[in-house]
Amino acid sequence: MPGPERANFYRKILNLEILENSGIKRKDTTYKPPVLYSFNQNYFKKTEEGFKNAF
Repeated sequence: MPGPERANFYRKILNLEILENSGIKRKDTTYKPPVLYSFNQNYFKKTEEGFKNAF
């Protein structure tokens, strides 16, 4: 079970919408399968646009 710092980190990253749930779970494990995430490309496009507008 993850510690409170690790759980807070996951929560903060998900709230920033940097990662998005891929809907895929690993099936080759004997324990609770982890959910796989991918980078949200729209987030990075927005940050690039924001940087362009700032300068």
